[in-house]
Amino acid sequence: MAPVLLLVCPAAGVEAGQPNPGGTMQYLKYQVIAAALLGLALLFGAAPGWAKEAGAVRGLTVWEGEVTFSRTVEVPPDATLEIRPGTLVRPLTPEAGIRVRGVLRVIGSQASPVRFASPPQWVGIEFAEGPAGSLIEHADFQGATAAVSSSFNAFTLRHSRFSNCRTAVKLLRQSNPRIENCRFENNDLGVDIEMKSAPELVGNRFLGHRQAAVLATHNSAGVVEKNLFKGNLQGVRLLRAVLVQVRGNEFRDNETGIYCEQTRETPVIRDNRFFANKYALVNFSFSSPTVENNLFADNDTAVRNDQLGIPRLLHNHFRGNRVALDNLRRSAPEVRSNLLEANQVAIICDYSSYPRVTNNNFLGNRMGVKLGMNQSAERERLVDSGGLVQATAASRQGPYPRQPQLQSEFDDFVDVRGNWWGADTAQLAAAGAEGNVPIFFDRRDQPRVRLAEPGSASYLIDRVEYAPWLEGPAAGAGLREALPR
Repeated sequence: MAPVLLLVCPAAGVEAGQPNPGGTMQYLKYQVIAAALLGLALLFGAAPGWAKEAGAVRGLTVWEGEVTFSRTVEVPPDATLEIRPGTLVRPLTPEAGIRVRGVLRVIGSQASPVRFASPPQWVGIEFAEGPAGSLIEHADFQGATAAVSSSFNAFTLRHSRFSNCRTAVKLLRQSNPRIENCRFENNDLGVDIEMKSAPELVGNRFLGHRQAAVLATHNSAGVVEKNLFKGNLQGVRLLRAVLVQVRGNEFRDNETGIYCEQTRETPVIRDNRFFANKYALVNFSFSSPTVENNLFADNDTAVRNDQLGIPRLLHNHFRGNRVALDNLRRSAPEVRSNLLEANQVAIICDYSSYPRVTNNNFLGNRMGVKLGMNQSAERERLVDSGGLVQATAASRQGPYPRQPQLQSEFDDFVDVRGNWWGADTAQLAAAGAEGNVPIFFDRRDQPRVRLAEPGSASYLIDRVEYAPWLEGPAAGAGLREALPR
């Protein structure tokens, strides 16, 4: 029901309760004025508690107060839609979006954000190809299918909140926004970067995402810098070759911090902190990123390389992890000039994984190198898996420059020569070059292993080749630069 505005005014100079000759005409005059004021309020949407229906956007159009619409609002190329602080934007149906080919300026404030009170699965704001200058700041989005999507556009998004969306921000094609100081919470996907889009994601908080906080694929690029990723299924997921720089972020309490799949020689992962993740970094299936100057602390597994995961691990600090480096199924990372300290296991190798490990400092790890039951050059000769690997590489347009392990013949040892082992160096010296050293688990500790098939042949697992070792700390090992705050 519409509110009623009632003005009751006694005639001037007449006290209440006194006779009022001629007052009836003055009373009627005030009631006419009141009715006119109410009509103006209803016409212009300024009456308290009333919503204004959005009309066509032409020239400079301003929204404020409460605005509703039941059809898609079009912002044409020659128009600007400005939504002012404290505005409540209420689409009445999920299909009633805002399509921007001109300029959109959502200018909320910290004290008075713009709220998009949308029904579930709202289609959101869609930026199409248009002029520069669009801005969304201090806005609140909840429950959208894609709160903000874009093709061929560059806009600025800052100080805004996205929660419980299927996708918060979807960059469909060649979109280059700057997204900074936003909060993404409990969405399926936070920011989806596709088809040569190249955003800058700076200073955001990504919390509790059910799939990935940031997904980049299809030759996308950009910078992911100084963000917090906490409690996500995956913090950053990278598929295929992507020219994304992931630097200066913090990954904490995620199932997986960064997941790389078939990324070839990309991306660059630098100056990040990884704390208490189940997997801090996974390099899967022909992924060879450069991983430099990062801190991995108190993770279950700091770096897992699986199915020809071949990263370059340079000048990182691995501290207090259950496993620092887990190498599976022909993974052969370059491990150089790192500090690995106080981990339960520094390096695991299994299924014919032969990392190149040199000039590192291993300090106070419970186990230095552990070989799995399938880490065996002899087993490779028995099962002849080289052909399958070659076929897989060809199907994925490999091999790549960092894949020397595609050869079918292997030496029967994992090479960790030329490293410093700290206080454990005394164990190496006591055992000599061929002795059984307690910090290594290899064929000296494990009798022959039989293949799974009944009556099949047996084999020996490989050995750890550790001599010669360094007699003092490896020069330059560990973080090359202090991590940025």
